[in-house]
Amino acid sequence: MDASQPPLPPLPSLSELESRMRVLRVSALEENQTGETFSQRAEWFYQRRSHLLSLCEDLYDGYTTLLNRYNHAKPQNPKPVSHDNDSDTSSEVTSILSFQQMQITTCAKQKIEELVSQLVTANTEKDTAQEELRRGELKFREASKTIELLKKLVTLLDMENEVAVEETANLGYKLISLLEENRELATEALFMKGKR
Repeated sequence: MDASQPPLPPLPSLSELESRMRVLRVSALEENQTGETFSQRAEWFYQRRSHLLSLCEDLYDGYTTLLNRYNHAKPQNPKPVSHDNDSDTSSEVTSILSFQQMQITTCAKQKIEELVSQLVTANTEKDTAQEELRRGELKFREASKTIELLKKLVTLLDMENEVAVEETANLGYKLISLLEENRELATEALFMKGKR
């Protein structure tokens, strides 16, 4: 390896990567079997984002290593050009690639962080909206019960009013009957006085 080449990052073994992926899969399966909600899935992802980022970085480092090895394998069949110029150009290209890849990694991390933050915020807003909806439904049910009770009360009052009207009519008939009877008694009393 040339002294001008940046040192390659230490890479985890394939078995280590597979083991870490297996842990994530098992954890995800266990979470899915508990019938979690969307908020629980977002929380699961948020709690494991450092692990996911670490896996992404390792995969990225592996890709970088493969790219560097490929670039190193190419000079074995050199074109008829100056070796010094080729070495300088290769070093410059590798430096540019390395810098660009670092920028891409940083940008990807920031985007993942932003997406996770947006996901958690959206989930919180959704939970808040669901809670408000639940409260609204509860108030609606209570209002419906109150309306039903008022309807029954109005029906009962209407029935009582009908009974009162009927009783008033009966009392009116009785009053007329008593007045008629009283008049007859008064007439009879006058007749008795006239006989004396």
